[in-house]
Amino acid sequence: MMRPLRGGELLPMLMGCSQLQQKQQQQQHEQQEQQEQQQLQQQQQTSSKSSKSSSNCSSSSSAAAAADPYDQQQQQQQLQQQLQQQQHEQQEQQEQQQLQQQQQQERKKQKRRRHMEGISLPRTLKCTAAAAAAAAAAAAAAAATAAAAAAATVC
Repeated sequence: MMRPLRGGELLPMLMGCSQLQQKQQQQQHEQQEQQEQQQLQQQQQTSSKSSKSSSNCSSSSSAAAAADPYDQQQQQQQLQQQLQQQQHEQQEQQEQQQLQQQQQQERKKQKRRRHMEGISLPRTLKCTAAAAAAAAAAAAAAAATAAAAAAATVC
């Protein structure tokens, strides 16, 4: 059995959980900002490429303009896939952390239970041994009384 928490133990546990959640949220926020910055840089690069190609050759400007939206769409799809992959990996990490925490708590519970069983077992054995000794003493006293009574009737 697990002992109840004392007054000063619950608050540090809750603070530890909230700090972990805040850290994870901060990491997610930083990743999102980084991805937005990458998207912005890629958009700027593609726009500068399209402006260079249109200034180089006016006849190919329509082809470059037609190719740019396709390139942008592909880049956006790639970024979305990367974002989804990162989110998936982060979710797996969180699930792994939760699993590890659950396993650790279960090990602590089992250790505590074994400890408590180890304490209660000797007590149980002592009580059982004391009860057996008392029963044996009572039986011996009854036998002695019966023997004394039998001896008295013989005389």
